[in-house]
Amino acid sequence: MKVLLTGFTWRCVENWLPMRSLIDMDIAAFPRLADPNHANLLDKNIECIFTAPIKENFEFFESDQLIIWNKFSNIVSKNYYDAILLSSCINGPELKIRQVLQERGIICPVVGLQHGFHQNWKAYELHQESFDAFGVFGTAFESCFSEQFAPQILSMSLPKLDAIARRKEPKILRNALMLAQLKTEIEQYRRVGTCLRAQGYNVFFKPHPEHINIYDELREDFTFLNSQISIKEVASKFDLAVCPGSTSVLEMIEAGVRVAVMEDENGLDYSSFGIVFSVKRPEAVFRIFDGYDDEVFLKNIEEQMRRHTGLPKLRNQAAVSELSMFCDAWQRISSRSANIGIVEAP
Repeated sequence: MKVLLTGFTWRCVENWLPMRSLIDMDIAAFPRLADPNHANLLDKNIECIFTAPIKENFEFFESDQLIIWNKFSNIVSKNYYDAILLSSCINGPELKIRQVLQERGIICPVVGLQHGFHQNWKAYELHQESFDAFGVFGTAFESCFSEQFAPQILSMSLPKLDAIARRKEPKILRNALMLAQLKTEIEQYRRVGTCLRAQGYNVFFKPHPEHINIYDELREDFTFLNSQISIKEVASKFDLAVCPGSTSVLEMIEAGVRVAVMEDENGLDYSSFGIVFSVKRPEAVFRIFDGYDDEVFLKNIEEQMRRHTGLPKLRNQAAVSELSMFCDAWQRISSRSANIGIVEAP
């Protein structure tokens, strides 16, 4: 199987990049230069087959879009991809790919992909003309869509989690990590961090890579980590993590770190995990951390991880298998429809 993976930030592409170990995968980058997280897309080791930078408003810098799309279409045409995977199909050029190819008579299935835990699910449905199917991290997300959209859903798991090494019998490091997104007020981060420090923890702070500077006044209170460092690289250095309702929670849990999720930062999406607290009562975070000593508590987290991300260490294979089955079905329908000039989605 040969696929083309597209994206405008590294964090979206990274979700699916491990599939590269099992299938032939090229990368087409639309790096959004206003987001510092685009940088890895320009790393020569990634070897993108196509690159076209975009502005903060998701428009191309290049004024002649026809040249860009002709170049992109030629690459797709020459490589005979089994599918094109859109890792960040929430805005920008990726939403136009399917139409561009159809206008040029290039037949290739296009699959949209979930890029984060908290999502505007209705927006995906509004853009459903931009893809033939839509891949989610796990079966738990199938219920986020309408019955009409359900036939387009592929439960593909979250491959990047299988690349995370789980901590062995954890030694006590007395290190706690706070990850920031955007909604929570700075003073509330300070209150949570102060509670952690009062219990003897060294508190580290990692801002969201797209909103680095807004947290500068906390630099006097906590040790800041480079926002571009991946969770995978630092997880083993921490006993505890306080996270927003993002995929960072899944990464930390996979690494064996005790995680509490801030309700105020889209955390309610994690309610079924039993790890949500309100920063208005920062001391409540310790009830969450103590829960990890309870076997029933841990079994629920394991079950929720399976529902939301797939089976541990089998996620990569599951994603490839689900995609392969879709492509086979799409090709069969495409072949049957060729006689009447129609290509339907399976």
